[in-house]
Amino acid sequence: MIGEEIRFAWIEACLRYGGAFGAAEKVVYQEVFGVSEDSVSRHQARFVEAFEAQAGEVFVKDQNMRPMSGRLHLRDDVMLPKKSIFPKIPSLQGWLRQNFGARQYVEAEVPRLDPEPWVLRSMISAIRLAEPVRIKYHSKKSYRDRVISPHALARVVGRIHVRAFDHERNNFGDFVLSRITYVERGQLVQSYVSATQDIEWNQYVTLLVRPVATHSEPLNLSAVDRDYGLGQQGNKLIRVKKALAPYLIDEPREGFDNIVDVLSPP
Repeated sequence: MIGEEIRFAWIEACLRYGGAFGAAEKVVYQEVFGVSEDSVSRHQARFVEAFEAQAGEVFVKDQNMRPMSGRLHLRDDVMLPKKSIFPKIPSLQGWLRQNFGARQYVEAEVPRLDPEPWVLRSMISAIRLAEPVRIKYHSKKSYRDRVISPHALARVVGRIHVRAFDHERNNFGDFVLSRITYVERGQLVQSYVSATQDIEWNQYVTLLVRPVATHSEPLNLSAVDRDYGLGQQGNKLIRVKKALAPYLIDEPREGFDNIVDVLSPP
């Protein structure tokens, strides 16, 4: 049974991203949650009551103070709270995929393969049980057996990594799950090494996002700000785990003219 808060979060996404919960959105809502048209109307009524209790009078209404034409439209003068009312609001990308489909919403990127489900299951089980596993791993330079003690998963730059202690190298590292082709559990002589010993995972660093100082053409800084939210200082600080910071720091790439640097602040 899908909880009411999840359904209400989906309706809130329609309002925040598209400004309305109308006929088109209701059709998708029925498909997503497997409910009838009558149920949608009841859900909408309860949503209006709950949402306006937090956000105030935000919807266009008729003379009877009901949503105009049975649809939810935000008033032109409304400023919604920056923080969502219902915490499980779908991501913008997920909502666009559901509501627009391939004809009206396109994501252009080089796709990375998802890990095999059995690999992911094995890693999750090993993390939860705190046990080492033997894997066959395709690194950039070799294909070999490794014994690792996994303790966390992280999605970085389009790939899912497992953070783990490498018993052969005697240090912590990241392993891309899609490169693992074999997992053996149990009967290992190595003792599990936990996350408490992973110094770089438990430490945080602050990265600086700023406009590129030596850009090939003059930058419209307001455009950069609208992309990255740099604010009045003209830059932005982000706090990340030290272990993940190297994936985010920019390196010059031929043929790609980035408009910001991501680097460790001086």
